[in-house]
Amino acid sequence: SCIVVISAPSAGAYYGSSVAAPVFKEIADKIFTSDPNLARKIDTSSTKVQHYVNRGFEPEFEIIYKTLAIPYKVTTPDLWIYTIASGDTISINKTRMPSNKLVPNVNQMGLRDALYLLESQGLKVEINGKGKVVRQSIQPGVRVEPGMIIKIELG
Repeated sequence: SCIVVISAPSAGAYYGSSVAAPVFKEIADKIFTSDPNLARKIDTSSTKVQHYVNRGFEPEFEIIYKTLAIPYKVTTPDLWIYTIASGDTISINKTRMPSNKLVPNVNQMGLRDALYLLESQGLKVEINGKGKVVRQSIQPGVRVEPGMIIKIELG
């Protein structure tokens, strides 16, 4: 545990994110770099690809896969896709873009993509939890009515 207290911040800054956080980051970085036993070991023997979010905005997936040097193949390109991990490769597949004024399927999406799709259909969104969408209160394909509220649970 570490607490950073700055008793007289200068230059008008007084938020923890601009005053104490940089000091905490420096302390944490020095601790982690000075003791290699604190770093988690990475299993390099496995070639199996793991991925956390499997639905979303295709250009962002490609950026991530290229940056991390994860092999992937585009089977049916589109802006909204779902992915399937198979061995050491990820396949990018087209997902059906929701029809106008129908509730889209946002299951397994990250919050940003889910919010974009739901709000673009005119839904008001209530969010509970963190992570990717695991449940939505209105089934995909239901016609959107004015003022309709959808609850999404992340986990």
